[in-house]
Amino acid sequence: MVGIEKGHLKICDDLAKEVNKRIRGFSLKAYRINPNKYEKLLDRKDLTIETKKGRLLKALHETILCTLSVDPHRISHTDILDDFKLNVRLVRAIIFKLRDMNYYQEDVLLHELGLKAKPRNWGEIIKEGIKELKEKSRLGKEDLDKLEHTISRMIGKVITLDEKLLRTYKKKEAKIVKDERLGIKDLEDVLGKESELLMHLEAKFPPPNKVKADLLGLERFNHWMVVVLTALSALEHMHKKEASIFQKLKQSGRLKKKIESRIDYVVKEKFELMQIKEQRALSWEHIGKIDEALHEAAHKYLAASQL
Repeated sequence: MVGIEKGHLKICDDLAKEVNKRIRGFSLKAYRINPNKYEKLLDRKDLTIETKKGRLLKALHETILCTLSVDPHRISHTDILDDFKLNVRLVRAIIFKLRDMNYYQEDVLLHELGLKAKPRNWGEIIKEGIKELKEKSRLGKEDLDKLEHTISRMIGKVITLDEKLLRTYKKKEAKIVKDERLGIKDLEDVLGKESELLMHLEAKFPPPNKVKADLLGLERFNHWMVVVLTALSALEHMHKKEASIFQKLKQSGRLKKKIESRIDYVVKEKFELMQIKEQRALSWEHIGKIDEALHEAAHKYLAASQL
């Protein structure tokens, strides 16, 4: 039996209620998402990382639920395919930006907050990251059991989903438990799980030129819909945990200042530091450690510039 937190179940149920409301009120005219406000948000640098990430997750929530608000029993895929592709393009752009932000948080910010050991060689970060991804999933068996339970719960609550889908998934017995109380040391694990869930969501939203009409067929769309909703609910639950940990971190004045720095300031700071390291590297005959310091500064600047 898997223990699933009360807060996670509430997110699942709220998602089901919202998507049901959208399905009942569906109109072809409103289906295509206006990308303007979302694209402006993607480019904004005058926000803190925490604020921008929160707004992007809200945007992801809105755009995914709008994209899923189709009743395949009533709507022909030929009527919405073009708009569906445009919506998918926007969802993918938001996911990419969130992945960039998580990368910065995991591989730069955690080091600077003193919550993760500095790599011995910054040039190995990407290689080691890929190696770790292949060898170890952040989502353990218990996390996967929770996802399977929430799939069953979604199937029972979303009005367009046929309960015959339950035959495809193992029904997990679950008990409701109190929301887990996490400490500062858990932040790395929470961010890692978010990153993996974002990868799963990205995989479920193919590039628009790869989207075929059969994805909007009844059976395939229902399978796709329930998996997307389940991953989104888990991501939103993880982000609530992340936010609570950052609140604890901000009790330190020094850490609060670093966490609440605006993105444009962070990028400027990292660029200036990279320039200083570059000047030093050019002025030394035997660069050694200076070259490594430049590599580190360049990595941090590149990661910050993608925020």
